[in-house]
Amino acid sequence: MPHVEINSISPLPDDQEEFGTVDFQVEKYPLSSDIRHDILVAFYHDGVVAESSHGWLVFSTDFGMRSASSFDLASLPRLPGYWHKYAVNTLDVDQF
Repeated sequence: MPHVEINSISPLPDDQEEFGTVDFQVEKYPLSSDIRHDILVAFYHDGVVAESSHGWLVFSTDFGMRSASSFDLASLPRLPGYWHKYAVNTLDVDQF
C-alpha cells in the first residue's frame, strides 16, 4: 500500500501504451512509523518524490506518475533511495 496506476514510461513498439500499477509497500520500509505515516498521507494528497533511472518522478494516487518539477523537489516528501527494492510493479521493473 499504496497502489498507484501508471502508464509505461516508454511507449511500446506498436505505439500502444501499457498501463499497470505499482504497490510501493511503504509498510515494509525500515523507517519509523511516523515517517511511514507521513509518506502514506502524502501519496493521497500532493504526492511523493522518488529518484529513478529517468530522473525525479512524482507519484500520487490522484494522478499516477509525472516528472518532478523544482517546486515538487522542494516541497514534497521523498521516498528513500531504496524504494524500488520494495515496490511490486505490474510493468517492467527496469522502467524505474
